[in-house]
Amino acid sequence: MKVKVNNRDKILPEQTNITRLLEIVSCKDTASVAVAVNEQIIPKAQWQDRIIKEGESIIIISAVCGG
Repeated sequence: MKVKVNNRDKILPEQTNITRLLEIVSCKDTASVAVAVNEQIIPKAQWQDRIIKEGESIIIISAVCGG
């Protein structure tokens, strides 16, 4: 299925949840990551259950420390 991930087209397998999406895009450090689907933040507790649907827009935000 086709979705947008950080404003780029991405093809994902059917029944992909947010946890699997983060694995697919090689996001290994999920402790400092936030995920929004269609501009709505999805709590980490729901990542395993939230199945991504065709045409959705997903934003993955990673916190970065610096000075």
